[in-house]
Amino acid sequence: MLVSAISIINSLESEGNTFNMTTSRLTSVPSDIPSNIVKIYLDDNSISHLQVDAFSNQGACVHLNVSNNHVSSVEENAFKGLISLRILDLSHNYIPILRADFFAGLLNCRELYLHSNYISDIELDAFRELSNVEKLDLHHN
Repeated sequence: MLVSAISIINSLESEGNTFNMTTSRLTSVPSDIPSNIVKIYLDDNSISHLQVDAFSNQGACVHLNVSNNHVSSVEENAFKGLISLRILDLSHNYIPILRADFFAGLLNCRELYLHSNYISDIELDAFRELSNVEKLDLHHN
């Protein structure tokens, strides 16, 4: 990860409670995202894997954008901790399957963008915990 502390501080100061690391050459989710962040932008990077508890300290986050990466693998409980999340954008990645545990913990999610992936299989109960979703975008899979 080629990110300087100064660029992170500048991003946080200029945008309030937003963590904007768009086009920052990230290969993984940063482990030091402050817990008070409301919007997280990790789009246009090279993240290929969302590990367990990747966002476990992000209870205040309402908008998470991990679009336009290389995500092909999402571990169980990767989104655990995102209790306030309303919008999740995973579009333009390489996700092949939506497992039953994929969206665990996203009880408040309202919008889910999964378009332009390589989804060829959706397991039974993949959307079980997403009872509040109002917009689901799955086109171009």
